[in-house]
Amino acid sequence: MKTISFHDFESNGENCTGWYDKKKKSMIDIDPGLTQTPVNVYLIEVPGWDRIDPIGKSRTDTWFTGTESNDVRYINDIPMVVNPTATFKHISETSVAKIIRDNRRKQGLPAERVVVPKTVKVRYRGL
Repeated sequence: MKTISFHDFESNGENCTGWYDKKKKSMIDIDPGLTQTPVNVYLIEVPGWDRIDPIGKSRTDTWFTGTESNDVRYINDIPMVVNPTATFKHISETSVAKIIRDNRRKQGLPAERVVVPKTVKVRYRGL
């Protein structure tokens, strides 16, 4: 069984996102010059590591210093997500779909007919 590391995700503050190829069962990078929608690619979004494990994050974070325990200050300022979940979206349901349309238009290609897998809508899974 393959695992996905938090290092494979990009952090945007509160959440971490990454592109997952379901067929290859691995994280991938998206080419900004795409002209065709990949069928097996999904956007995974999970809460940031500091919100899943604020105590562990506080022990490695140098932002909090002082006489008070880092754990207490960190947990008071950055609350833990009690039931963290991951969100899965097909690439055609994200902002990348517009980029693909624009790339096709620039290259003079006809509009693409995208078929979203019927069994996959936005899903939430517990971590």
